[in-house]
Amino acid sequence: MNAHGALAVFRFELRRTLTPSRIAVWLMLVLFPVFIVSVLKYYEDDWSQRLRPRSARRAARIQISESTRRGAVDERRAGRDRVTLVGAAAVKVEQPKRRVDAGARGAGEEDRLDLPPGLVGQLWAAVFFGLIPEVITLFGLLLWVPTLVHAELEGRTWIYLAVRPRGRVSVLLGKYLTAITWTMLAGWTSATVCAAIARPDHVLRLWATMMALVTLASLCYGALYALFGVALHRRAMVIAVGYTLVFEFLVSFIPAVINKLTVQYRLRNLLFTWMDWWELVPKEAGDIFLGTEPAWLHLLVLGAGVVGVLWLATQVVQLREYATISDT
Repeated sequence: MNAHGALAVFRFELRRTLTPSRIAVWLMLVLFPVFIVSVLKYYEDDWSQRLRPRSARRAARIQISESTRRGAVDERRAGRDRVTLVGAAAVKVEQPKRRVDAGARGAGEEDRLDLPPGLVGQLWAAVFFGLIPEVITLFGLLLWVPTLVHAELEGRTWIYLAVRPRGRVSVLLGKYLTAITWTMLAGWTSATVCAAIARPDHVLRLWATMMALVTLASLCYGALYALFGVALHRRAMVIAVGYTLVFEFLVSFIPAVINKLTVQYRLRNLLFTWMDWWELVPKEAGDIFLGTEPAWLHLLVLGAGVVGVLWLATQVVQLREYATISDT
């Protein structure tokens, strides 16, 4: 049975990949977003001030200058009025009125001209989306999935796996499960640590969104890379990298129907839906670059795509003849 064979391969691959080198690579994937987020958090006050609207900064400087000028005029007037007559024969020196330093008052007014509400949290969410569901998910899958057939051919173990009943399908699905397990664990761990470090607005909502997007990205990209690995095993890595750069990072932003064929388009829409960001973009731009489909339709398309691509990969791996090292 395919499920039993796939689970057996999955357990075997998990034990075999528990090596110092694989664990070191996994830790690098986890710590890369953590390092970037830690640096951004350390300098959060600086870059948040730089992101303040220019008009607000100009208004703050004008208020400080005006407050300083008024404070200087009041000081001169107070100096002239210190000596006053009390009654008919006494002279009394008044104490100068206590007033707040103009510069401090201006600084306080400048602090109140803060960034728009929620902008910093939205920037953190964009950073999380770019680093975790995209960068480490793609890198993790590129390391494990495209070489699933070629590694067995180089190790001269493919011939023993191929002669077993449904052995090819079991190897394909077992290695696919192993790759997405390692990748999802890396993404989940990194998202949890980054959320604890950054602590943006709506942190639980952001954390849950990142966990869901990491899962979807691992399933979808893993299925595509598995198809590349069985169909074009000699150049699977090159083709997978080229597909990612061209389709997922370029075509997905083209305002045409073709961008709906990419995984990136679906993930972006889900991010905006689950984070409730639709009011941040004009309706026309949102319709072109993000679409108008509901979230359940994106989930349905992604799920059907994973099943369809994996089914196609199983057909290819069963019908394709692979030349071993000894044959070449």
